[in-house]
Amino acid sequence: GTKLIHIVNRYSVLNDTGRDIEIDSNGGPGSIIVVNAASRPHPFHFDDSRPIRFRFKEYGWTWSGLFNIRSNRREVTMRVRHKMKNHTVIVTVEVRGTKKSATSLLVFRQCNHPPFRLENHTMHPLCFGQALSVLGNEESECDSLLLQYQSADFAWDEPELRRRVLTVKSSGSTSSMEDKTLGRFVLDRIAPGTALQLENDLFTAEVVADGPTRVLCISDASMPRISSFRQDEFDYFQHVEEASKP
Repeated sequence: GTKLIHIVNRYSVLNDTGRDIEIDSNGGPGSIIVVNAASRPHPFHFDDSRPIRFRFKEYGWTWSGLFNIRSNRREVTMRVRHKMKNHTVIVTVEVRGTKKSATSLLVFRQCNHPPFRLENHTMHPLCFGQALSVLGNEESECDSLLLQYQSADFAWDEPELRRRVLTVKSSGSTSSMEDKTLGRFVLDRIAPGTALQLENDLFTAEVVADGPTRVLCISDASMPRISSFRQDEFDYFQHVEEASKP
């Protein structure tokens, strides 16, 4: 009998973010492709031994951190930001494969349940960001602002770093509170229900669970721990996107 050889794409991309995206496969000139929102799967040819990155096509969106496509990792979630509108979106890239096809589908979608959330239960604004080096760059560590009694979803900007650390600082208007580091947290390794030791005794912090989301709650030291409250007592809390720190 006749044997047939089928040649198919190893990867296809489906854009389910609701916005047109650009994907850079890190292959030099001509390596950037545009995938329209709500389009059919788009063939994606790239060297999967190299990391890729993406951004929304609209002007002002910054590139995401580099990340690798691996068959043994079902998804990766990261934070992308608009540098002028102070807007943040958390995006999950999911790898879908089936035994019936040699093609893996890469699905870009907005994250339904962010991996982390920060809650500011204090009278002081806080700034936060991912530490990008061992030595720490003070200007780039804290790039987002979280105002009093507000919250913000969070995911890593650089998901491939071996040691991922969140830096949180107070950003008060008084000289005694200005740019004081509260702590550096390896959120991936902190279990819900853990009370954290801060570098400033005016504040307390703990990690609690909200479904699959780990919530870092920072409070004034004079207030009871967050876990001692009932859930319905948080109705006053306002969830907003964090503003970029000027």
